[in-house]
Amino acid sequence: MVINLNTKLSDMTLGELLEGIASIFGVSISTAKRIKASGIIDKAISQHGRVIVTDVDKALDLYKRATRCKH
Repeated sequence: MVINLNTKLSDMTLGELLEGIASIFGVSISTAKRIKASGIIDKAISQHGRVIVTDVDKALDLYKRATRCKH
């Protein structure tokens, strides 16, 4: 899967979303599942029917803020 980081919003299925999270954060699919399940990036993800929309920039920002606070 190729992700264009210049695209602000990406329409993805759940499988594509997890692949996208894995690619964006440079982690495995299982770690991507944990990131999504943690709720850290929930504000960057919305669902409309079967379409999941992710704001990549916001997801990265939310993750950076959450991990920065843990150190």
